[in-house]
Amino acid sequence: MSREIEEFMDCEDAYNMLRHACYQFNDCHETIRILKKYLDNENRVTTISPVEVARELMQADKHHLMDDDIFYFIDKALRDAYYQLQDPMASYELGCLYYCERYNHVNYKKAFKYFSKEKHIGDSNVLVGECYFYGRGVEQSYKDAYFNLVKSALTDDSVHALYLLGDMYLNGYFVEQDIPEAKDLYWHALNVADQLDAPSRIKAEIHYRIGLDYYHRPNTIDNLTVALKAFNTTELLLLEVMNEGNPSLIHRIHKIRQMQMEVKECLDEFILTPLEPLN
Repeated sequence: MSREIEEFMDCEDAYNMLRHACYQFNDCHETIRILKKYLDNENRVTTISPVEVARELMQADKHHLMDDDIFYFIDKALRDAYYQLQDPMASYELGCLYYCERYNHVNYKKAFKYFSKEKHIGDSNVLVGECYFYGRGVEQSYKDAYFNLVKSALTDDSVHALYLLGDMYLNGYFVEQDIPEAKDLYWHALNVADQLDAPSRIKAEIHYRIGLDYYHRPNTIDNLTVALKAFNTTELLLLEVMNEGNPSLIHRIHKIRQMQMEVKECLDEFILTPLEPLN
């Protein structure tokens, strides 16, 4: 069944929608700046296209959960861009709008639908793989996750895909368990992340996995020190991401802090245990 075409939002419609939008003014300084810049109060239009305004608003005030009226404007502008202007990037952006917590309208089923439409755009391919991996918005399938992640890793050297593939080899999901391969993938992901200056959340996931690797190795001061450093880095990166409108990460951070305490206790045992006398 064909999709019913909605009425297109022009610059006048966009102006009216944004002019009457309700949002938390005290927390949205970048949103205020964008609206002042593009709302022409004399002619009652936006001075650039609605989708251009929407894209700037998507990047604004990342420390703050997005308010409903701003979200609905962005959603409408991007749907118009994708379905009526045939802009493939808008499909990826719609996927992000429903996938990321900070936009305050998580809907994995919609996110998966939009990511799947244009898998060659942006990070769509790896995010489709992640949806299959965790069963977000689609039935969990490690097979489908694997093939999407491999494609993303091979074509884009995606850091995100590399560490998820590491998880698959570590746990034997669809592939035969291969712990050395998993560790190699984690370290390769970290090297690529440093070269490309990957997002903090991606770096946090990699450091966390490296920390677990060293924590589960034989207890030596060197192994425990590397584990503690990795967990400390994970905490700092997750705090940064949490402050960008991802409040649910506080539970993950509490878990990391518990692991830090466990590692410190193990290190204290080494430091406080007296050496056996030499014969």
